[in-house]
Amino acid sequence: MNSFLLAAGRGTRLKELTAKTAKPALPVAGLPMLAYSLNFFYSLRSQGATHPDYAIKKLAVNTHHCPETITRILDKAEHPWQLHVSYEADLLDTGGGVKKCEAFLRDAPVLLANADIVADVDIQKLLRFHSARQAALTIVAVPHPNANQIAPITIGEDDQVIDINRTFSAQSTGSHLYAGIAVFEPILFDYLKTAPSSIV
Repeated sequence: MNSFLLAAGRGTRLKELTAKTAKPALPVAGLPMLAYSLNFFYSLRSQGATHPDYAIKKLAVNTHHCPETITRILDKAEHPWQLHVSYEADLLDTGGGVKKCEAFLRDAPVLLANADIVADVDIQKLLRFHSARQAALTIVAVPHPNANQIAPITIGEDDQVIDINRTFSAQSTGSHLYAGIAVFEPILFDYLKTAPSSIV
């Protein structure tokens, strides 16, 4: 497995707090937000002895706003994987950011997580689900009472996503939101653009 941590946002909704700090570097319960997502990768790395396919070999992290606040945290962390920090002078959004790291990540499936989420997700269960479906892309979706007013994920039969945020139909509805965690096969790189774009 390879991994990608999306840490390049501007943090505009937390303006006062993010004036001199990238949002993923802000503390939650005493730890920077990005530590919670990094823990997904550490937990898989620790499982590598019993589940070699789950061992994280590479980690790419993209940065943009106040990048030094992200790299400072990464410099203090243990690196049981090959680390690549991808600085974006111009924000590439999620799709362009991932595409920029294609050469580094394309040799294995990629576990992706937003760096500004705090979540309790069973990543091994996610990977088993992904593998059993032989899927190119699997996303984590969570129920939310206001999903239709935010960015609904429309789920059809057999847990397949058929629309995200009304991309294909203005009438699409859904009761779930994307949780900022996904796993994808290298073929996904073929569909991503180098220009600023959304991975969704």
